[in-house]
Order: sequence, then structure tokens, then C-alpha cells
Amino acid sequence: MNPGEQVLEIFQLEFTLQDVEGEGLRGRALYRTPGLSAGLTLWPEAADLQALLEQIEAQYHDFEKSLDWTMQQGQKRMRLAWEVDTLGHIGESRVELEDKGIAWSASGRLHGDQSYLPRIAMGLQLLLRD
Repeated sequence: MNPGEQVLEIFQLEFTLQDVEGEGLRGRALYRTPGLSAGLTLWPEAADLQALLEQIEAQYHDFEKSLDWTMQQGQKRMRLAWEVDTLGHIGESRVELEDKGIAWSASGRLHGDQSYLPRIAMGLQLLLRD
């Protein structure tokens, strides 16, 4: 991953990643929507991010494929799921952040359209570059 702090916007979810020397990648997921702001800190592996990138790229080439990606580490979990409808809008969608250790969770919907997918994919590609 590139050094320094990198920000990836996935619709209304901001995912900030930083390479912490000796500890790996620290990711801070922040979901914002009117009336709700929720955040969670995770330590993703490059393989987690690569799996999300592959699903996004597959969906961009075939809108009938739904995306359902989960990253879980211990008692913390982040899930993203969405479908693209026939007009190219993000339809059935979900973002879930959860920390079972403190019995906390937040969830909501994502809004946008297929035009966001290449930007999200490019952001992931830049994050994963050596």
C-alpha cells in the first residue's frame, strides 16, 4: 500500500486507511447519513481489499451481479451489500458496522448509481499499489 493516509469513498461510507509501521493497515470506516454518523476501526489485510475490488469490477461489467462483501476481525465486522437496478441505480443496499465486544452496531442504506463504481475500483487499485 502507498504510504500515508488514503481515503476511499464508497457512496456514503468513508474508509480511511493508513499503513502503520510494524502493525499493518489501520482502517477507519465512517458512515454518514442525515441523522446518523457511525464509525469503526478495523485492521484489513490486502486480501480483504482485493476481494472487494474483484466484486466491484465484476459488477461493473455485469450489473446483474450483486455485491456482498464482509470483513470481520475478531468481534468487529463491516459489511457492504448492494445491487444495481436496470436503470443503473444502487437498489437494495446495506452498510453494517458492528462491534460485538461492546454490543454496538449501526446500519443503513447506500445511495448512488453505477457511475460511482469505476471511481471506487480505481481508489482500491491505488490503495493496493506497492
